[in-house]
Amino acid sequence: MPAVLRAILLETQRRCGPHLLELLDKKILVTYQICNIIGDESALHSMLACKGASGHKPCYRCPTILSKQCSKQLGEEMMPDGFFSIAHPSLAGLHQSTDEDIWELLSYLEEQQPNVSKQRFAELQRSIGWTLAPGNLQLEPNLRTSLPPSCFLFDPLHCYFSQGILGTEMTLLVGRLKHNNYPLSSLAAAVSDCSKSFTSLHPPNVTALSDRFFSEETWKANASTQLGLWPLIHWTLQTRLPGHIKEALSAELSSFHALCEELKHINICKHAGTSRGLATLQSIQEKHMLAFVAAYTEECCKPKHHFRLHVIEDYWKRHQLFDCVALERKHRLAKAEIEARGNNLSAVDRCITARLNLIQLDEMKSYRFGFQVVSPDILQHGCFPVRVLTPLCFVEASMLLVPVKWVQTQKGPCDPCLPWWRDICALANASRALFNATRISLAYRAWRGYVLNKERRRQENEAARARDPRPFLGLREQGLEDSSDPEP
Repeated sequence: MPAVLRAILLETQRRCGPHLLELLDKKILVTYQICNIIGDESALHSMLACKGASGHKPCYRCPTILSKQCSKQLGEEMMPDGFFSIAHPSLAGLHQSTDEDIWELLSYLEEQQPNVSKQRFAELQRSIGWTLAPGNLQLEPNLRTSLPPSCFLFDPLHCYFSQGILGTEMTLLVGRLKHNNYPLSSLAAAVSDCSKSFTSLHPPNVTALSDRFFSEETWKANASTQLGLWPLIHWTLQTRLPGHIKEALSAELSSFHALCEELKHINICKHAGTSRGLATLQSIQEKHMLAFVAAYTEECCKPKHHFRLHVIEDYWKRHQLFDCVALERKHRLAKAEIEARGNNLSAVDRCITARLNLIQLDEMKSYRFGFQVVSPDILQHGCFPVRVLTPLCFVEASMLLVPVKWVQTQKGPCDPCLPWWRDICALANASRALFNATRISLAYRAWRGYVLNKERRRQENEAARARDPRPFLGLREQGLEDSSDPEP
């Protein structure tokens, strides 16, 4: 993923350079650039090549926030000064890394890699929270200033709704309600009854309040369903819940009420387009975090409880709240088509692989050079390439993608300063990422071909046996072996 991001940045810089616009009598020089990248935490960690939740420091911005496992092993008494768990209620008092701090950490990892063992270096990466991924643009001083780590933003949609905080708290709250003899079916019936008292163009999907939508960790309803249901659930718990259950679950209901207040204020800030009230929103976040820990303990906290604090911080800096709602709705059509065809592996092989094949061919045709795959040692010895790059051929890390015309006229290492060579390297990285998406399908094709060939050979042998069984019989059965006992 870091190599793909690097290729995208290079392509953007090449195609979106300075342009001269003429507006009436004025001429304006316009330059396009990537300002921000927004995504869920797994996508950001993949693009930045940081450890995330798999390391000791789940947040790439806050080096003093430790993972739950580290906090549990250390305990409150052994926690170093200035370090906190992911249940810390606010960003106040936290040290946040600057872009220069992160680049210095990566330089330190580059210095330590040749001097320590692989096991020690892996532990060092887990402790620091960053990795040395090949192709990471944060390792290149001439590229990382165009897209520094501070440009990567956490998506509020994934922090709250898409397997986020609301799903986690709903799962915990439903479990406590069931423990107090208030089943999920009763909550669904009450929510459905409340929804009938008003008209809506998009009625809420009350069927998501069933056991099959709840796992041990989260509420599996999609983000749109959760967006439509949480106000009704909040209203139902306030008005329809029996009094004795309210008393028994006062801490849990206080936490859920604080979360709903937070969601309401975020929605207001998003549609109002103003940063007024952000101080109130930050105080509500702190109130909810304290109430959640009091109701469910720190063990139930997720990294997204901390990531949402940065959502409001980014709003302070940019005076605008970004999210992935529109993008998720557009991608849902493609995901639904792939999921529908994914039930039939032969359809996936025939449709998706062929489509990716055509995409790569179009990319290759856009360049004026032909391509061949060669090994670096072959180039050093001045030999010509031996294999032609076929569509969807995987570009190994030990191989280079070079133009045919260059190989036929030159015998030596490639000049990385040539402009077309940088384009070729970017295409090689994109081709490598493209093939990763089709590995499973190609593996299935190989397995299916082996099974079909084996079945075809078995059928041919059976047909031949039916025509003439003698070649398949033993010598004794054919009468060619003397069955008498040998003489002493």
